Amino acid sequence: MNILQRIFYYFLGLIVVGLFLLIIFNFFVMPWVVRKGQEVVVPSVVGLNVDKAVALLKEKGLNPVVDTLIPSADVPAGAVLEQDPASDYKVKKGRRVFLKVSAGITLVQVPDLIGKPRDEAESILKDLGFEVKVEYVESEEYESDIVLDMSPPPGKEIPKGSVVILYVSKEVL
Repeated sequence: MNILQRIFYYFLGLIVVGLFLLIIFNFFVMPWVVRKGQEVVVPSVVGLNVDKAVALLKEKGLNPVVDTLIPSADVPAGAVLEQDPASDYKVKKGRRVFLKVSAGITLVQVPDLIGKPRDEAESILKDLGFEVKVEYVESEEYESDIVLDMSPPPGKEIPKGSVVILYVSKEVL
């Protein structure tokens, strides 16, 4: 046999032995390792206050992790919105359970945009998360497209996503 054939058979033998070891590991060692540890059923904590949810999960031997706060106008602040894994799953003790929790309503202060051009005011309000409605008011004193007034007034804190009405000048013809 020449040297190239010996090298080929050497690597072929390594591949066969490697595959054999992989099969042994996958079908015998891993199932034995995975079966170790006590299983528990994940309780439902959706809708509970986060403190009660964390206490309940710890009582079951699970590791709760609050990983996301989500603004919500419908669910009070501190209530659990989602959990992963879901309830009724069997998992090993010590498993992490990820919780998404309501942050409640996010209030944002209305900026003072009186005297600014309409397009700039609309852009600022949209960037802050507000819906914008424009109503035109005839004015001889101001050039066209200038914010004359706002509702709600500047400085007031309102929920993100609320409608802010801009009263904008329109030249009298």
